[in-house]
Amino acid sequence: MQINNKKILFMVQVPPPIHGAALRNLSLVESKIINQALHIKLLPLKFAKNIHDIGKLDISKIYKTIAYFFNLIKTIFVFKPNAAYFTLSPTGFAFYRDCLFVLALKICSVKRMYHLRGLGIYNAYTQSKFKATIYKWAFKGAHVICLSKGHCNDVKGLPYASLHVVQNGLKKELENVVVKEFGDEIELLFFSNYVQSKGVLIFIDICEILINKGYSIKGKLVGANGDLSKEDLEVYITSKKLANKIKVCDGVFGKEKFKVIEASDIFIFPTYYPQEVFPGVVLEAMQCAKPIITTTTGVIPEIIDDGINGLIAHKKDTALFVELAESLINNKKMAMQMGKAAREKYLSSYTQEIFENNVKDTIINVVELN
Repeated sequence: MQINNKKILFMVQVPPPIHGAALRNLSLVESKIINQALHIKLLPLKFAKNIHDIGKLDISKIYKTIAYFFNLIKTIFVFKPNAAYFTLSPTGFAFYRDCLFVLALKICSVKRMYHLRGLGIYNAYTQSKFKATIYKWAFKGAHVICLSKGHCNDVKGLPYASLHVVQNGLKKELENVVVKEFGDEIELLFFSNYVQSKGVLIFIDICEILINKGYSIKGKLVGANGDLSKEDLEVYITSKKLANKIKVCDGVFGKEKFKVIEASDIFIFPTYYPQEVFPGVVLEAMQCAKPIITTTTGVIPEIIDDGINGLIAHKKDTALFVELAESLINNKKMAMQMGKAAREKYLSSYTQEIFENNVKDTIINVVELN
């Protein structure tokens, strides 16, 4: 039963393909907390066929954009929403595509909420007067939701109506987690789509160096094909004569994903992905009480308190990653303490319930603003 009759049009990307932002969107659309408080109508935006297709322009996406534009106009007149919740793409062709939907919302005088899931807006609109004009037009009068305080800097100088912070959250898949003690052979895990800028090759290099130093470790990679395939990675590993030490696996989802993460010892995520802001995979590792080694990319330093619930290296600094991994391998007590602290921070700040309540409260606050 709804406790609020406000009608919200959700214009979001949902799976497929499966990636962090799409999964967060789907969780909101299906949320009992949100659906009990608001009257939600979903207008799904599906442009990419798979992970490899994200960010690429083709004729089918142009046709879809036009079709979605007219469907949006029709939906507005039939549904008569009080506001639109829109995961606006921050940069590139996708931003200009989304400006067509912004135009429709403006023409129909629908209150706009942009939940930003990527970075790059500030750099883009400060590059040229033309881009600045487009961004200022798109953001004028909009209510902007960012993922952290640091993320808010990306919209600095734009004429938005209000600015809000809602950190991501993750469904609790594991009720009782025992902090894992290292065995004789330590498993290092990379879990993400096989995109080079997610640091997948760096992870393999880290494993190679540690093995050559004499550490008893094994590497495991789990993910779906991106700009690198499973076969590409296997060839790279074989060239280093490490096929018996590093295993490449297909992607797994749901509870199976958490079984894989829970079975590992150290979670390593050397991402330098340009659009990385608030990676869900880090929250997943925290939920599983894993010591984490990752980078300064996006707002990761706001999630990982360096030296407390994880360790942070500079982007592409393989040597530092190796040094940090050695510090955990050689100090099992510290590794277990970090895993415990990671789990505690997930429970206090990043659960699905916290996330959904914050989104719900933000939407209601925006709708009620004059």
